[in-house]
Amino acid sequence: MRLSTGTVTVANGETAVTAWLGDDDVVLSEITAPAGSAVVIEGCANFIAERSGTTAFSLLLPHAGAGGSGLATAINAAAAAETQVATLNARTARVIQELSTLDANGRGLFFNLIGVTGDNDPGPGRMAFNAGVPDDVTEIYFDVLDANEGGRDVTGLLGLWKAGTVLIVRSLASTAYAAFQISSTPDATPGYRKVAVAFVGSSGALAEEPVGVEWVILGEGIEIGRTGPFAERADFDDEPAGFIYASVNGDGDEITTSVLFQKRSAASADWSPALPFEGRKGDKGNIGNKGWSPVYALVPDGERRVERMVAWVGGEGSAPTEGIGKYLGPLGLVDDPGDATDVRGPRGLDGDGAGDVIGPASSMAGRIAVFKDGTGKELDDGGKTLAELTPEGYDDLLVTVSLLALQVADNSNAALFLGANGNRVADSFDTLTYVDVAGATNLDTSTPGALKPTASSANTLVNIGLDATSSSWAGNNLRQVFAAGVLSTSGTTVRFRMRGPFTGTTVVAGMTIGHRAVSGNAWDMASTPVPVTVGGQATFTLATGADVWSDWIEFAFDEAKDFIVAIYQASTSYTRMKTGLSASYNVYYKASGSEIATAAPAGYSTIASRADCVEQIDVQTGLNNMTVRSASLIAAAAPVKTKALLRVKEVDPAVAGVDYTLECSRDDGATWSSMALAELFTSPSPTAGIRVIEAGATDVSGQPSGTAPRWRFKTLNAKNVELHDVYFYWS
Repeated sequence: MRLSTGTVTVANGETAVTAWLGDDDVVLSEITAPAGSAVVIEGCANFIAERSGTTAFSLLLPHAGAGGSGLATAINAAAAAETQVATLNARTARVIQELSTLDANGRGLFFNLIGVTGDNDPGPGRMAFNAGVPDDVTEIYFDVLDANEGGRDVTGLLGLWKAGTVLIVRSLASTAYAAFQISSTPDATPGYRKVAVAFVGSSGALAEEPVGVEWVILGEGIEIGRTGPFAERADFDDEPAGFIYASVNGDGDEITTSVLFQKRSAASADWSPALPFEGRKGDKGNIGNKGWSPVYALVPDGERRVERMVAWVGGEGSAPTEGIGKYLGPLGLVDDPGDATDVRGPRGLDGDGAGDVIGPASSMAGRIAVFKDGTGKELDDGGKTLAELTPEGYDDLLVTVSLLALQVADNSNAALFLGANGNRVADSFDTLTYVDVAGATNLDTSTPGALKPTASSANTLVNIGLDATSSSWAGNNLRQVFAAGVLSTSGTTVRFRMRGPFTGTTVVAGMTIGHRAVSGNAWDMASTPVPVTVGGQATFTLATGADVWSDWIEFAFDEAKDFIVAIYQASTSYTRMKTGLSASYNVYYKASGSEIATAAPAGYSTIASRADCVEQIDVQTGLNNMTVRSASLIAAAAPVKTKALLRVKEVDPAVAGVDYTLECSRDDGATWSSMALAELFTSPSPTAGIRVIEAGATDVSGQPSGTAPRWRFKTLNAKNVELHDVYFYWS
């Protein structure tokens, strides 16, 4: 026995105990105050149900004292075996208390029996007999207010009684009871009810004491919800009010014959006291066939041990087959071993070890414990958490390694699988082997190494239909002017469809665009020319008969203004053209070095009503939201955590996690988890404008188990964001 004393704070009727201040600086622990230990507060005995720290615990039963702070307290810390006995005794005490109070919180009839009186009101909360011996009682007097605090008006309940109703008056302090049957409808006397009764039976002696009054209305039949042994009654604790359970072996205490229990309310385990119920013994039946008994084998289910039915034995006739291969669960046979009852016993009592390892008086949550000396018996606070042991710069190292892996993948034009089990994948999308292109939405893969959202577009210059070839243009600047009258749609992004000649090729050594100036030469641009690229390249070739689209170029295209396309043809001399057009189409040319970057050059000649190279102009009218995911990857085991590093180009101003997101899955995309994105930095030249984004470690252990991880990238809010690289890994 280990006895500890001190003071605590606890309120009357409550179980929460706080502010333990132990004498000699004793703190609450598994040694000084294990669950089940006896505790005395203000002279009121109780048990510790659970310890919640070094200064607090909860009581098994509500505190019966006046309550307050600084209350004198003594704790008798029981040994493990004593704790089990104490816990069992405490639980038994609680069950007895709950049954004996007979729903004193207002769900049943609760009176103070005052003995024998005449025909008059016994007073609030009271009842009385008209005779001292139950056998001689013919009248019982009940006040219309019961004995609950404040006096609950039970007139309505008393009004349910009628001839044939059985009343059972039970002591709350002992097993004594007396049962009566109402002879006629009770008199509705003001303030109380006089009830004429006939004696049914009794046990023990009822004194002047608090009693509970139960009743059963006979003659209308009852519906028994379920029949079984008393031990199985708990399986129906959550049935609705009025549910009746017939126990075939009594009340689990003194009564061993059949009894009835009724749910008094919807509250869990709110049963009435046992009502004896036993019919006449029937005649002996014929002897039947010898019954069959199941045979169970003990089989493992991980750390658990469960029973599986393997055969039936011992019977006569054909053996049944039902249930073979199933497992024994709490309520019968089940198909899944995970639902079966674990028959492996609880952990046994501690061995004979000294148990003399001690720790500091206090510490901080999450810190590492270290040995204080060489004895191995005293621990101290290590002063650091596991996270604080991470070397300085470790996170920077991970980002650096990830970026290097992406660069190697980009240089080798192939995805890299790194890590001990290929669990680190670097993909720069030079090929799309590990991108689920078929399952993507609004995905543009026209630019190698970039996954981009598609755009909604419209023709601002419809197909002209270039139908001839012109030669001798090597070393010439060509300026094609389109009048505003042939343009139909404005936009912020533009692209061009160009056609190769019928003979030879057109080698474009540079191409720019701009609106025509309101004054000056007819070929002058109003501002600095804007470069045009094809596949990201400023120089490109239009092969014989080829149909070539430029990249989308950011340009404030205004359909109400004349538009100019400038092309420099350095070597080959062929272009595809169309003549005989309206005055809205004119070509201006000059043999010289490239002047495509000059807004207002001089000395150009004119070819009226003609168009060269450019056959169609489109403008973007909106941008679509893109969804793209990786192909199914292979993990050696089901991942529990994923992480990623992205490189994106935010063509439009965008915010990570708002205008684009990253998700991860371990079950081949059936379930997705969002990954928190953090913008680390924007790359300098030569990858200017590429933003490096980190996707934080994401727990996927709650997803259905799987070994097929994937990532999924989305753009939102019609923002133009390009995904250039992904470094995705799992553990």
